Amino acid sequence: MPDYTDLQIVNGGFDQLPYGVSWRHLDGEEAAAYAAEYGDAAGADLIEVQGGNLVLVPVIWAASLEACRRIGARHLIRLQEGANLTLIHLAVQAQAGQQGEAAAEAREGGYYGAGTANSALHLSVRAFLERDAHLHIVNVQLLGADQAYTLDVAAETGDYAGIEETLIQLGGSDVMIRSDAQLYGAGAAMDCHAGILAASGRKEIGIGSSMTGVGSAGCVEYDGAVSGNAAVDLRTAADLLHDAAADGSFRGREELLSLSADAEILSEPQIRRDGTAAAADYAVRSGKPDEKKVFYLGTRGMDAAEAAKRLALSGMMHAAGRIPEERVVQLVSQYVRGVLGIG
Repeated sequence: MPDYTDLQIVNGGFDQLPYGVSWRHLDGEEAAAYAAEYGDAAGADLIEVQGGNLVLVPVIWAASLEACRRIGARHLIRLQEGANLTLIHLAVQAQAGQQGEAAAEAREGGYYGAGTANSALHLSVRAFLERDAHLHIVNVQLLGADQAYTLDVAAETGDYAGIEETLIQLGGSDVMIRSDAQLYGAGAAMDCHAGILAASGRKEIGIGSSMTGVGSAGCVEYDGAVSGNAAVDLRTAADLLHDAAADGSFRGREELLSLSADAEILSEPQIRRDGTAAAADYAVRSGKPDEKKVFYLGTRGMDAAEAAKRLALSGMMHAAGRIPEERVVQLVSQYVRGVLGIG
């Protein structure tokens, strides 16, 4: 894990980049020149970091798809040896109503874009990490009920490199998240934490990792709550191959609260060692709120419904607490409290 004491925070991107960071839009001949290394690079943003600790908060979603294309919805990232980058993507619908005040404050801060109603948003990230590099992708989706969203993340790591993901998903009609980490190097690691608060629509979240290096490790955790008639489909997969099959490790935890009779939580974890299904430290604890926790909160004056909301808030903030940008954490807290009706 990098030391976050000397982070440089860049809001908005291109005009504030410090020394050692390159961020440019690829098009035409330049995109063709990078095609051999990155595949189809046309229309993508290439971010290269030579070293140091850096937080980037790019504006991803603007008021129209045209604006979205102009600033780039595809990121190609290369981190040189020892570089640490946190990339925070915010997809927020600025709307009147329960979350309107929080959205307005975020907009005034100038560090996020707002998706329009009835819009389909898509973000793609492909990352290459050299030895001892660390990438933390923070993806925060605070969407309206009529918005569709897809996220695709693919990362490849060198020796002792690490890919970390923090996913906050709230709202949206149809949401699909795909993440695939290729841990090629010795001691490489993948660490993913997701906070999900769903009240309608279908959310499909697939977190996968392929580990080949000696001592590589992976971890996936899900927290949050599902209510109304929402359906959440969790598909976690881990393949421990070659050297990793002998000494690599993978663990996970699913703890989504079911807050209504019509809520649906599906789980399909698949952990394999050299192609064969294997036991792992993977706990599936999704379902109704823990009775002991509800009873304890009841002794503090809360009824069962309020206790369940508090537990859902706690789970969401457990995931959000990993974001190294306090304003983003506060924004998530405001939205989650607004949706749950917690003052």
